[in-house]
Amino acid sequence: MVVSKTSPISPLDPTASEPFYRQVYDRFRGAIASGVLKPGDRIPSVRALTKELGLARGTIDAAYSLLAAEGYIQARAQAGTVVTPGLKLPTPVAGVTHQSDYAQAIVTAFITEGHFARHIQRMRKLYAERREATAVGLESVLGKHMRIDAQPGGMHLILRPQRQRSDSRLVARMRAEGLYGEAMSNWTMGPGAASALLLGFTNIESQSTAEKLGRRILKLI
Repeated sequence: MVVSKTSPISPLDPTASEPFYRQVYDRFRGAIASGVLKPGDRIPSVRALTKELGLARGTIDAAYSLLAAEGYIQARAQAGTVVTPGLKLPTPVAGVTHQSDYAQAIVTAFITEGHFARHIQRMRKLYAERREATAVGLESVLGKHMRIDAQPGGMHLILRPQRQRSDSRLVARMRAEGLYGEAMSNWTMGPGAASALLLGFTNIESQSTAEKLGRRILKLI
């Protein structure tokens, strides 16, 4: 994985615990906050950055979706994707020298200027769209084998096997294949706990991605 010398972000760390989409998000947000990227500056297209970093397109899409949802970037037709014009960032606070103090000052300004409330609204909309896309995609592939419980909110779906199957065994197989889920029976007190799979959807950006995930899970059932 190589980042060109002209890239606005530092190289990603393949050994880090954070997923790549989050690393891309953090680096762009840091570049914007530090002034390396200024309002109106153009950033690489999803296609260009996908090729540059050697990652899946969905990974870059997820990072850009978060940045857009939080108001950092905008897609502008012929101009491509740019740092949001007129974006207001917190100015350094007098007397703040320690990095943690500066971070706290940024958070305070973020809340008092109303950005946090807008962020919550954007993320609710984004996660509602992803929840629906994931539920529809998984249902189309796993509908004969698992029931996807409708959830009014949150960042997870619950999948219940149509026949009694061990959720803990399924989770073990998933983790061996690089997938993550939680066996609900492990969190239930008393005998006879019903099998169910707790599955996060925040990094599933489309119905087609959910269908691909469903096919991988289907092979493990």
